[in-house]
Amino acid sequence: MSDRHSLLQRWSAIACIAVLSAMFTSCASNPPSEPTSTPAPVATSSSQIADQLWEQVAAKYPDAERPTVAVVRYVDRFEWAGTVADCMTESGFEAEAQPNGMLAVNEDAAQAMASDVAQWSCMVMYPLEEKYTRPFDEAQLQALYEYQTTTLTICLQEAGVEVSAPPSLEVFEQTWQTNEQWSPYLDVAASPLGMDQVNELSTECPELPEHVYDLR
Repeated sequence: MSDRHSLLQRWSAIACIAVLSAMFTSCASNPPSEPTSTPAPVATSSSQIADQLWEQVAAKYPDAERPTVAVVRYVDRFEWAGTVADCMTESGFEAEAQPNGMLAVNEDAAQAMASDVAQWSCMVMYPLEEKYTRPFDEAQLQALYEYQTTTLTICLQEAGVEVSAPPSLEVFEQTWQTNEQWSPYLDVAASPLGMDQVNELSTECPELPEHVYDLR
């Protein structure tokens, strides 16, 4: 995995959540897979996401039996990790929400399959609101570009991060969710900030602002 993308995925609070359907294991202790240059089809409904997530569980554990699970309620991205962590804990597994919005699961090798099935169940019971799982349209990408090249860049600069010059809007749109994707957070790696400070940044300077999701 390239440094720029491993850092971006590690430090972006929404990196795990927004593409939940394609990176089940990244929400546990394993790192997310590197993005491809051509984005894979993205599931948007809770049932589609549940199916995609189960495919990953079944690929890892062919003998796993899919539980019958119903949606309890939809959650927003700010409560997602804590809600799923509480659900996992109630199921007997150690999990906690991280300061950057990610979910950390402490897996016992002997209970790895049971833990992953429980994680799947909790994600299905508490899915993200659909606005977070739909691919961005052109208007949303334009709004995101405006935000990241102004408000977010200034916020990171004030925290001591030297942000590189952004690409044009056209290039930004063309490379969205590819290996060439630009984000001010890619420059955090070269900054003097420690991990605790970076975790604080994910809240103070969110990579993906809420207003972009609310545009449709």
